[in-house]
Amino acid sequence: EMEAALRAARPEIPAEAVRALVEEADEDGSGEIEKGEFSRLLKRQLRGDGDGAFLDAVAEIAARRGLRAGYQLFLPAEPGAPYLVTAMTIRADDARAITIDASSGAVVQDMEWRQFGRGAQAVEWGIATHQGQQYGEANRLLMLAGCLCLLLLCVTAPVLWWKRRRDGRLSAPPAAPPGARRTVAGLMIALGALFPLTGLSMLAALAGEWIAGRLRRA
Repeated sequence: EMEAALRAARPEIPAEAVRALVEEADEDGSGEIEKGEFSRLLKRQLRGDGDGAFLDAVAEIAARRGLRAGYQLFLPAEPGAPYLVTAMTIRADDARAITIDASSGAVVQDMEWRQFGRGAQAVEWGIATHQGQQYGEANRLLMLAGCLCLLLLCVTAPVLWWKRRRDGRLSAPPAAPPGARRTVAGLMIALGALFPLTGLSMLAALAGEWIAGRLRRA
């Protein structure tokens, strides 16, 4: 009877949370749920104060599936949506996602990285590589070198501009020779292809310069 009442009040309660709720309701530890205890528990569930029991049940399901620590638990986004448990991993191929039905506590899906779609695999690999985790120390050192290069560019760019300014005046430096322009253009295209957002920002800058040039000539 208590289970039926709780499910009527909060239909998203996982089946495995019922035992925890019964223990929570038995405030005096007598082994019996008295009328006052049941009424207080039901009011808490109607207010939504008992979500901790549901989360404990979901965590127990995740632990039985091998996710005992180092995971993220996402609450249902809307009524009828499942709980989502994702492993916090170092390498992309250790990624795992478990969805748990909010009403019954049944595992809807348990997917490892090899079962992900190509797009999801690419995202997981990109994140792990970008964070310097996918390939160990060499990966971290490479990412560190990239960060240091960006910092170095922030310093060397204005220094080079200052050295190349026309006749010591604050004006645009003279145009670079054709060979240098082709080299820089090739590097920009390669970087834009490797880092699409960087490529889009470069395209936006080029478009801005083109528009500004057209307006000056008009």
